[in-house]
Amino acid sequence: MASVKPYKVFDGHGLYLEVLPSGTKSWRLKYYSSGKASIETFGHWPIISIASARKIALEFRTNLQNNNGVNLQWAPKTFKDLADEWGDKFLTTLSQKEKKTKKSFLKRFILPELGNVSLQDITPRLILEKVLRPVEERGALQTVKKINCNSQKSCDHMLESPVTGRLSHGSKQ
Repeated sequence: MASVKPYKVFDGHGLYLEVLPSGTKSWRLKYYSSGKASIETFGHWPIISIASARKIALEFRTNLQNNNGVNLQWAPKTFKDLADEWGDKFLTTLSQKEKKTKKSFLKRFILPELGNVSLQDITPRLILEKVLRPVEERGALQTVKKINCNSQKSCDHMLESPVTGRLSHGSKQ
């Protein structure tokens, strides 16, 4: 039975997962700056794993402490922006076949639906409704399986990769 009110699952050091009655789960960080309490949202679970949320929160707190401000380098871009950045850096390390496959799945199935969506707004439900279900409705179940596997692996690389210098969203948990 779903909760009627939002609730929080605390991880520590101000990081917590806020669970809304709708079932949406968002990583948030409560922090203090200049004596004022503030809350920063990092995105949705499971798109952002607990390990990624911890890394983002640590980077956020470190920047806040060192700069008496926050460096928002990790701030969400559109999925296409990050995919382009990742493609320029990571795809050069793959074989031609792997490169072609990843680019094909991104261009044909994912970018047309999610390319202009902010990373914080991408949820498993959105991926299911916008990307996977339309392909499934055409009866291409093997393609759905390949898209899901390729997009998950690509997203993990894009969002966790030191190649892009990003410390954000993972989908492993």
